[in-house]
Amino acid sequence: MKSETLEEIHAPLGTKPLRALLLEDSPNDVDLVLLQLSEAGFCVDHTLVETQAQFRTALAEKDYGAVLASFAGVSVTADVLL
Repeated sequence: MKSETLEEIHAPLGTKPLRALLLEDSPNDVDLVLLQLSEAGFCVDHTLVETQAQFRTALAEKDYGAVLASFAGVSVTADVLL
């Protein structure tokens, strides 16, 4: 009988590709989001933006499966983006 480590128990069986647009100004938060998505089984191809102009340009250039935004400290509000 093989004993499993905590990492093996929570390791994803497969990876799901995900193209994500991240609106975030904190490098630590970006790392945390990407880690959580990876641990959930996603292979993330992400684009990081910090401004409304960058956000709109990124949306015009690619299709995204997820858009994740933090509005704490970012000078953009949700109603402006929508």
